[in-house]
Amino acid sequence: MIDNLDKKIIELLKKDSRCPFVEIANQLGVSEGTVRSRVHKMTEEGIIRGFTIKTSSKNVKALVEISIAVNTDTQEIARELASYDGVTEVFEVTGDQDIIAIVDVESSQHLNDIIERVRRYDNILSTRTRLILKEHYGEARSRCSQEQERRSSRRTTGRGGSTRRP
Repeated sequence: MIDNLDKKIIELLKKDSRCPFVEIANQLGVSEGTVRSRVHKMTEEGIIRGFTIKTSSKNVKALVEISIAVNTDTQEIARELASYDGVTEVFEVTGDQDIIAIVDVESSQHLNDIIERVRRYDNILSTRTRLILKEHYGEARSRCSQEQERRSSRRTTGRGGSTRRP
């Protein structure tokens, strides 16, 4: 079970998974050791399953929504989709669709190949694809990133704000 401190740590790591534990500790008013042990514990318990990065690229990104037949093992299909090259995340969802896959590939042809592969399953009723035009998540800088930039700026500028010369 996670408490409010764990939730705050997770929230900060979601914004910047490279944020040093000491910076997280400073923001939350606890020791670095507390943050380190809690992250370790949450990782061991499977609450934190990994640390990732988000990249900006010229790739084709899309949501592929999949509707499947009744009495079909949705989890099995989701696991299979997750193994496809270019599929970054797979979710079992409620609503008109049963599965949503997030695809990040180099070309529209690669995206189409994935969609065609999905449609070959006997129990797939339909697919619907939504291209991602622009990403907004993560554009806001975290406090950790701002602090790192501030520290970096202090190393390269003097007290009067002028740039140090080598």
